[in-house]
Amino acid sequence: MVGLLVDGAFALYLWRQFETFPELITLHYNAFGEADLIAAKTEIYKLPLIGAVIWGANTAIAVVASPLDRVLARASLGVALVVQLLICAGAWRILT
Repeated sequence: MVGLLVDGAFALYLWRQFETFPELITLHYNAFGEADLIAAKTEIYKLPLIGAVIWGANTAIAVVASPLDRVLARASLGVALVVQLLICAGAWRILT
C-alpha cells in the first residue's frame, strides 16, 4: 500500500510542477552520462504509470504467494516500494 501512495504522490507532484518543466526533457542517459533520449515533457508521466504497473504485478505475486510463502510475499511488496523510490529518484535526476 505504501508503494501505491508513493506512486500517487509522485504523480501528483509531477502534475503540480508540470508548467515549470522545460518543453524537452532528457529521459535517458547512456553509460557515459550523455543524453540519448530526449522527449516532450508529457513523456515524464510514463514513469508513474510504469511504477503503478510494477506495483500491481508485485501485489498480485504477493497475493498468490502469501498462502504458500509469506517471506516471498513480503519481499515482493518490499521490492515494489523500492522500485517506486528508484523511479522517483530517477525523475528527480531527470528534472534537476
